[in-house]
Amino acid sequence: MPSPEIPGYWTPEQAFAVYQFLTTLCDRLWDRYQVDIVDQLRDSLANSHHDPQLDLFPRDDDLPF
Repeated sequence: MPSPEIPGYWTPEQAFAVYQFLTTLCDRLWDRYQVDIVDQLRDSLANSHHDPQLDLFPRDDDLPF
């Protein structure tokens, strides 16, 4: 999903109003769909691509400390 563009011409009050609205919306979504959201996050993480950052050191490498 592409990241939405945020207008640069909003006043601080407008930006804060949008922030408050989105925060409230997130809270209400969590209250209503918490279990479903957690299930989706779990599925998303289970199906995510392999992170090459985790391969910096072999798993059976002796730690020097």
